Amino acid sequence: MQTQAAINSQKAVVQYCEANDIEYKTSEMTVDRTLIFSVGAKHNILDDRELPYNVSSFRQPNEFFASIERRDAYSSMLKSFDIISLRDYINGFLSNNEISKNDNFLYELHNTAEVLSEIMLLCTTYIDSFENAATLYFTGLEDISKDACIVPFVQSTKYSGASVEYKIGFYKSTWLFFDEIAIKSDNSEVKTVGFKGYNVNRNVLTASMIEEYVFTTQFSSVLNLAVKDSAGTIRFKNTDKNEVLDHNISSIELFAIETLDTISKLHSHLYYALAGWESM
Repeated sequence: MQTQAAINSQKAVVQYCEANDIEYKTSEMTVDRTLIFSVGAKHNILDDRELPYNVSSFRQPNEFFASIERRDAYSSMLKSFDIISLRDYINGFLSNNEISKNDNFLYELHNTAEVLSEIMLLCTTYIDSFENAATLYFTGLEDISKDACIVPFVQSTKYSGASVEYKIGFYKSTWLFFDEIAIKSDNSEVKTVGFKGYNVNRNVLTASMIEEYVFTTQFSSVLNLAVKDSAGTIRFKNTDKNEVLDHNISSIELFAIETLDTISKLHSHLYYALAGWESM
């Protein structure tokens, strides 16, 4: 994304090089949907010069993020996963202010929030006002069960960014006391992670049912491959006794993983838009 201020600063740097007979080369690339513009001077001739321009030099007081109140509101809505309100908040600014058509930054923010708000209709958000935290689950897969061993979720706590985490475990009538989990999909090698006893949660649910589970982020890559393959298998293992419990990852687990991964990426895109603006 580019703000009009960024576009103007890029033009100014080029004009500066031309006015001072500095050989330069420009390039553009897109990284994670962000357009990066660079100006390179021959023989590093700019190293000893202090350029009179940066992005902040061209910012206007009516830019969306120029107001600390708007930045705080934007950050708060991201943190609570209130993306519908965020979409409407950005739309209100676009409707009530004259925005340059070259300033695609804010339009892309609005479009991203629009897409994210639609996807999040598939999910349920739980707010913990005491911890000032929000946790997002795929509706219908909010805890492990007899049929589900993988529960993806996205949590926002101390900051506004968000990434996918997993509760991985099982219900069973007898203890396994697993200390290792392995996951594979059709087109990937087995990903195996060992766990210390103090990292595994074990609870008695009823007289005939127990649960064992861990919280982890270590299986994201292989689980995303399982989504692409529409198939995957998870194995819980007690390495001392060489006892195992296998589970074929279900379609709802795969869809939930894909949905939460997409939400995480879009949410992060919105978060880093603000973080990037503040750092320039």
